[in-house]
Amino acid sequence: MKYQAAIFDMDGLLLDTERVCMRIFQEACEVQNLPFYEDVYLSIIGRNAAGIETIFRKAYGENLDRLHLEWRTRYNAVVKHQAIPVKDGVVELLEWLKAQGLPIAV
Repeated sequence: MKYQAAIFDMDGLLLDTERVCMRIFQEACEVQNLPFYEDVYLSIIGRNAAGIETIFRKAYGENLDRLHLEWRTRYNAVVKHQAIPVKDGVVELLEWLKAQGLPIAV
């Protein structure tokens, strides 16, 4: 089968958002004097917003809204002032796809 194009999702595939988000979530927990549950955090990776909220609501209960606000504020500041790292191999893959003449979409 010959491929006709390459379509990518950006978060976690092209950009290392997962590692950045986790670090910021740890910071938000610390500032809010809440525990950081690494196993809970890792279980949300790849889930949709509703699934994430269900898992976090179970873990953080009534504290989730203020924790989310803290995380969102910190995340927005980071992405405004810092570049999110590109995942290893992405640049080479995109260059190879371009050399093959394949259309690329994100």
